[in-house]
Amino acid sequence: MTKTIKIEHQTSYSYGAELAYAVLQLRLSPVSTMGQVLQDWQCYIQGGKEEFTFTDQNGNLVKLITSDPDINAIEIKATGTVEVLETDGVAGEIACSTPTWFFKNQTRLTDLRNLSDNFRSKCGEDIGSIGWLHSLSAEINDKVRYKTAETETNSSALDAVQKGLGVCQDHTHIFIGCCRSVGIPSRYVSGYLLLDEIEHQTAMHAWAEAFVPSLGWVGFDVSNGVSPDTKYVRIAQGRDYRDVAPVRGSIFGGLEEVMSVNLIVQQQ
Repeated sequence: MTKTIKIEHQTSYSYGAELAYAVLQLRLSPVSTMGQVLQDWQCYIQGGKEEFTFTDQNGNLVKLITSDPDINAIEIKATGTVEVLETDGVAGEIACSTPTWFFKNQTRLTDLRNLSDNFRSKCGEDIGSIGWLHSLSAEINDKVRYKTAETETNSSALDAVQKGLGVCQDHTHIFIGCCRSVGIPSRYVSGYLLLDEIEHQTAMHAWAEAFVPSLGWVGFDVSNGVSPDTKYVRIAQGRDYRDVAPVRGSIFGGLEEVMSVNLIVQQQ
């Protein structure tokens, strides 16, 4: 079974004064993997230009852009279609220069200190098995209720656990933190999710992957309690959100920034 998904993702930044200069990295371009086939994809920039494209250490396609002179707005539009294949959540191996063992290391956004015990204690003794990982996902979903506007992009897993509230980014960081606390390589994945009867969305989606030796990388969407299927388009993977942020860089001048997002995800 396959699905062809069309995506239009527009992000606009406006500023209270003219920018002196901006250098941004865009991680908004999918690549073909064992679970998806890229059919077409384009990125359009208004108020800036693409300098070059490279593949980062995590295997993500990155576009480096710079701003045009004397502008007070930048608009980035990523659009295209991807055919998604059913793999039962198994991503397998994705080419990157970062070794698997590196994803055992905690980051500021994933480190739960001793609070990971609160989630792992009811998952059984077969640590790292598919059943154990699904149990962990369910425990996190049960203990940290999904609610928007309670955390921010720089919030850590610890912040969300202490609040008992969060969104997909927080669920993903908590899952990763719990896995790494027992030596399981795990990583953060950003992408798009095709929703039933909802084409207009407000943000990209996030899920986790854990490394299972017999299968490779296996995905877990904690917020929805499933492994990724043909509704999921992957864009980037990394240690945590900071490695996969869709737009990241340095801006000089411009004073206040206002961001708006227009995202449409639909089946073809």
